[in-house]
Amino acid sequence: MKTLVMRSILGVVTAVLLGLSGVSRGQDAAVPRILEKLEKARPADADMGFYRLDWSPSITDAKRRARKEGRPILFIWLTNKTGPTDFFTGHC
Repeated sequence: MKTLVMRSILGVVTAVLLGLSGVSRGQDAAVPRILEKLEKARPADADMGFYRLDWSPSITDAKRRARKEGRPILFIWLTNKTGPTDFFTGHC
């Protein structure tokens, strides 16, 4: 009886491992296709200029620079209310 149970368990484990090896091969085959889609969806450098702006660390510094450089201030205020505390971040 003990031998039968052990053989059954061994058979199930073997079947699961063989099944998983087939799944992993299928996932490996999908990797190049997924990476190609990612590259197509990735923004070009020209589209990312906003993230390369020379942001000021504070509104005071932004005002000083705006006066000096004769440029306007773009102020972005973000508040995250999804967590237990309010999270504030801003860019000038």
